[in-house]
Amino acid sequence: AILDSAIRESLAEPDFDENIGLASIRVNPAMPVHSYAQLTALILRQSAAVREYELGAFQKAVETRSYSGTSSLKEAGTIYKKIEAALLAVDVPANLATNHLAVINSIGSLANIVNAMAVWEGDPVTGLVYIDTFLEKESQVEQTVMELFAKITAVLKTS
Repeated sequence: AILDSAIRESLAEPDFDENIGLASIRVNPAMPVHSYAQLTALILRQSAAVREYELGAFQKAVETRSYSGTSSLKEAGTIYKKIEAALLAVDVPANLATNHLAVINSIGSLANIVNAMAVWEGDPVTGLVYIDTFLEKESQVEQTVMELFAKITAVLKTS
């Protein structure tokens, strides 16, 4: 952890966080929660189109010294950006807006780091930072999606 902190401080690390605000999503108090849940689940399932686990693809790039870009990572980044855009177009029940926004920002952040990994230029320190950041963003996506669907379940139980 100390080494990781020292590495991060020594780099002029780009900010991979997506920072879309609440005003950018389509809050619609009349949107039925059940319909919203079905649509959101359908959109999130598009992530199954990612053909290769990102860390595996990145490992191959490192092992083969492929510094000119990795097509599977570029494709994954594009898929995540499309998911983010689709989620921005969804009508969101007002009581789920904050959770929905958290999912959008986490997926956008994951897309940003995956796109950076896709064009990694071979610097080993940057590579380590990318791996660490990817794991963090991947975990954030899992957490925000679980929280969203837990809230959906709670709302549906009370309605």
